[in-house]
Amino acid sequence: MKLKINQKMGLIMIVFFLIPVFMFSATVYTTQRQKNDSLIINLAGRQRMLTQKMSKECLTYMHQTMMEDKAAINTKKVLLNTMAVFEVTLTALSESGNVPLSLDLEGEKKFVPATSGAVAEQLVKVKELWFPFKASVNRSVETLEEEHVLIVLRDNLPLLSAMDKATGLMQRKAEEKIDTLFYAQLISQVLGVVIVVIAIFWSRRNIVMPIRQSVSFAETVSEGNLEKTMEVKHTDEIGMLGNALNHTVSMLSEMIRKINDDVTTLTESSGEMNIVADEMAGFSDTTVAKANTVAAAAEETDSAMNSIAAAMEQAYTNVDSVASSTEELSTSIGEITQRTGDASNSVKNAVDHAQKATAQVSELGNAAEEIGIVSETITAISDKTSLLALNATIEAARAGEAGKGFAVVAGEIKELAQQTVQATGDISAKLQGVQQLTDQTVAMIGEITEVVENVSLIIFGINESVEQQSMATQEITQNIMQTSQGLKEVTQNVSQTKQATGQVAQEISEVNENAEQLSNSSAQVQRTAVRLKELSEHLNELVGNFAIAEA
Repeated sequence: MKLKINQKMGLIMIVFFLIPVFMFSATVYTTQRQKNDSLIINLAGRQRMLTQKMSKECLTYMHQTMMEDKAAINTKKVLLNTMAVFEVTLTALSESGNVPLSLDLEGEKKFVPATSGAVAEQLVKVKELWFPFKASVNRSVETLEEEHVLIVLRDNLPLLSAMDKATGLMQRKAEEKIDTLFYAQLISQVLGVVIVVIAIFWSRRNIVMPIRQSVSFAETVSEGNLEKTMEVKHTDEIGMLGNALNHTVSMLSEMIRKINDDVTTLTESSGEMNIVADEMAGFSDTTVAKANTVAAAAEETDSAMNSIAAAMEQAYTNVDSVASSTEELSTSIGEITQRTGDASNSVKNAVDHAQKATAQVSELGNAAEEIGIVSETITAISDKTSLLALNATIEAARAGEAGKGFAVVAGEIKELAQQTVQATGDISAKLQGVQQLTDQTVAMIGEITEVVENVSLIIFGINESVEQQSMATQEITQNIMQTSQGLKEVTQNVSQTKQATGQVAQEISEVNENAEQLSNSSAQVQRTAVRLKELSEHLNELVGNFAIAEA
């Protein structure tokens, strides 16, 4: 049967309670038996005494009657009372019953159990002698004859002897009971001691030792040793405690093992984070340097674009001047047609205007060449900007989440660089047209100059020459107008390029700020990695205080 610890303690308490109860009951039983035996022995002794008393009172009564003594009546009463007490006591001893404790039949009485064995047989013999003796006493009292008195005296001795023998048997039986009771008490005492020893041993084995084992195991666990487990042999609360301690140790071992693994991972992660932080710091420094380089290049591009814009404005002004000159040339040719008489003055004026046009067109060609050089510079800057944008995109991809914003800015820079390349290509194409028109203008102005110089020699071909010059002038006017329109578009594109370059410079400035923030963040990450490493070392030190079994 599986008992709980409270049931075991209750059983021990019941055993310890029953032992004194048993011993007390045995003592009470022994004492009561001793009292009964003492009472029976006393009653037997009294019966022996009453046999003598009845004989004495019978003789006294007969003597007082003969002497006519008034006390004879009282003596007879006492004799009859003595005989009644003797008979009641003898009946109670033989068959059990209430016995007066004194010679007064109406006095206090006590129940006496019936005797058995040899004592009962002897009391039967006493009865056999008693009833003849009683009859003899009654006849002696009634008749006062001497022969009846002699019978009483004769039968008194056998009755006394038989009663004395019964008393002796009762005494020996009482002594035997006393020995039996003594051994019973001794056995009960020894049995009580044995039961107490067994209870103590059982409680020590089933309660104290498991508790000590649990305490020892708990002390071992408190010292950080989680390698051992407690052997559980009980199913009571102590066994439940042992199982709970084993489960706790198992859970702690698993928890410490996981913490140890996590500490190792944390240490490795903190080291990797420290390396990444160093790389981010170096990358941020490189990014700041490249951003500064791009910013300087953007400033140079902006300055070059300002120069290009100024040159284009000057070229546009020169083309407007050429257009005005061609209009004047047309007017002059009309006046030549109307006023051939003023040919010399017109030729002179035409020569002057042709020289001016030649000079202006030459300046226009020089400006176009300068614009071409600037266009090449812009193309080189755009290629460099595209390369820097590509490098920035690669570095942003390596930076991961922290470089997403920088990647967007790098993409926009790359797109602006592509737009700059396209605009520069347009400028170059249009500049080639301007150069071609300029060359044609120079050639035409040369022809005009030759015609004007030969006007005086070839006066007869004035009309034809004037017509040719008129047609050429119209073509020049149209070409110059187209050139002016192209220069206007180039000027607008240059203005847009300038705005784009300014925007690129602004965005590069923002990239520079982001790069500085990235540098600060990398420093913060590096400090965090150092703190994580310190934390992992501290956790590793704490976990090292526990000894756990190998998994």
